[in-house]
Amino acid sequence: MKIEFGKNKKKAFGIFQDGLKYQLAELELSNDTIIIKNLEEIVLPSPYYENNLTENIETENFDLDVDGELNMSDIGNLDSPEFDENNQEQNIGRDLLRHFLEKYNLASGQISSNCEDESISYFQFNSEYFKRPLLSKLKKELLTKAEIKSKDYQLEYILNADQSGLAVVHRGPFELLNILQDINTISSKTKFFYSQIQTNEIALMDIVKNCYDFPEDEYVTLVYFGIEYKVGIVFKNNVFIKTFNIIVPPADPETLRNIIYSKIILEQDNSNIQITQNLLFAGKFVSDEDIEFFQKSIDSNGVIDRINIPVLSIQKDDQDFIDLENSSDEDLQSSENVKPDTNNIDIAKYAIPIALAWKSLQPKKKFLDFNLLPATIVENQKYFKISWHGFLILAAIFYFAFSGTVRNLQIKQEVLQYSRLNYRLENELTSNRALVAKLKKLKEELNVLESNMQKITSIVGNRNQWTYILKTLSEALHENPLSWITSLNATDKEINIDGMTTNKRSIISFANLLPNGKIININKAKIIDQTIWNFSLSFDYPDKSLTDKYFLESIPIPPKPATKEDFIEDKAGLYQEILTIYLKGNYDEAIEKFNDYIIKHPEFELSYNAHYFLGESHYMIGNYAKALAEFKYIFKQGGNKITDAMMMAGNVFSKTNQKEKAIKTYKELIEKYPRHHLSKVARYKLAQDKYKL
Repeated sequence: MKIEFGKNKKKAFGIFQDGLKYQLAELELSNDTIIIKNLEEIVLPSPYYENNLTENIETENFDLDVDGELNMSDIGNLDSPEFDENNQEQNIGRDLLRHFLEKYNLASGQISSNCEDESISYFQFNSEYFKRPLLSKLKKELLTKAEIKSKDYQLEYILNADQSGLAVVHRGPFELLNILQDINTISSKTKFFYSQIQTNEIALMDIVKNCYDFPEDEYVTLVYFGIEYKVGIVFKNNVFIKTFNIIVPPADPETLRNIIYSKIILEQDNSNIQITQNLLFAGKFVSDEDIEFFQKSIDSNGVIDRINIPVLSIQKDDQDFIDLENSSDEDLQSSENVKPDTNNIDIAKYAIPIALAWKSLQPKKKFLDFNLLPATIVENQKYFKISWHGFLILAAIFYFAFSGTVRNLQIKQEVLQYSRLNYRLENELTSNRALVAKLKKLKEELNVLESNMQKITSIVGNRNQWTYILKTLSEALHENPLSWITSLNATDKEINIDGMTTNKRSIISFANLLPNGKIININKAKIIDQTIWNFSLSFDYPDKSLTDKYFLESIPIPPKPATKEDFIEDKAGLYQEILTIYLKGNYDEAIEKFNDYIIKHPEFELSYNAHYFLGESHYMIGNYAKALAEFKYIFKQGGNKITDAMMMAGNVFSKTNQKEKAIKTYKELIEKYPRHHLSKVARYKLAQDKYKL
């Protein structure tokens, strides 16, 4: 069967993670036909992030005591640890997954993924929750105050026709989303577009909802058997009832079939629900032999079969496809051009990634209204976003500007015309007051319009400042190749920027772009064999009168060049100069200047940072006792460098063969900050043989 593809094609990728196995389904929408282009999977030898930590992080760490014991109650954010530039060993699992996904040009379509099953919890509720705002009620019911305050969660819910509902909470980061964003940074200049994140259960229920029509009073059980994800999902009339885990030991296929059958029957007996009325199978155990076994073993007049999606078509070549709805398995296997491994068995095997991609291409189908994709991702993917009051302002500006401009020209013409007429009439008819009154009225109207134009200027507000700021950053990025701005945030008092660059010297240039530029943080990382510098900067807003003049006159106003003497006299500038010396590796000179800076400016806020980097400088040249003293100072002061000092102190103890103190410090870090990225580093260190007592 031939079809002609339309000009407007849409592509979607469904990516499913099950332990170390990753499945990908590539689907394409053309002429209202969904075509399965590719189905492929890969099993990694090791987790994606595991070797990334072990290969790129310094093997030395540090820990510290105050009065013999460390007081680690106020630990803030810490910088990323140094990466070992000499370690050339590659992360096999990381590279395999990256190369696997790079084949598909993920930037060419929408991406949907599943989320980790262990991070999900379900909550069924009924109509009593409709007595007050539902989302607020669910948050109070399902989340602690600490979780709500941290915002490290996603909460979604589904409402059913019978006023029952199913709430889903995902806690912690989305591992697969983080992996895709990491691969995007390494492999593609074009940002990936993320369509949705679904739970495995809802992705499977979407298939049943769109492809099957079971009687309303019959139960349906969908059994999925994967590497780690093994579950039975029970629903009735497309309403979720329950799930049950299928935990089985390794065994041969025949034994596993019998165990799965026993688990299903046991769950039916325990729940007192006829869950075997209709059985659908997905994942593994969907071969003809498997289905025949369950059909013979289970006494039911309903459907017992592998899950199928007959509305989709399988790609054969650039223009051919197989119609699944009107083709048998034998037809699929014997088709001359069809891929030999692509058939209804594969549809069941790849059910979850297919469902994810399908929903992205045809969201208006009978899919459940559910998406765990974080709101920040959704907002950042909008090319242009403005709030409702912003539209009102734009409408007001357009109305006043357009009508004011037109009317202003009309009035000026009328004023000129009536002025000339009035001049003649005053000489001829001094008694004609009507024209004089008309002229006066028009002049008053002109004054009102000019007043409105002034209001427009006040409505514009600080837009000129942001025009200046964004243009300045854009020009700086153009002048410093291989540099990126990853985050731009603003408060009432300052602007905060996070970015990455391959040239460490570019960070100093960026720090001087806007007033009172400060380098808050610099971290060194390594991607493949390329050194990357992550940095955080803060600035004051530029003078508004300067940016207004720049915007209105379109005349670039270069910042006043600062002399070296002015830079040295400025306390913040002096700190940046010393920090540059430290970053260049001139540790002896940095120690001398940091000491002098602390003596001259003991109360200045950057003296706190100077103490920390003074400790790092001592550590780098082997002055471990002096380094430890500086890190103890940070612990007494508290602040955002305290966790950095904890890790560095642990490294000092490690370097000086104080193994028990090093272990204690790393464990303290893990206990107090289990989700902090340095806790992963500490766990890795404790796993090494030299830290085992």
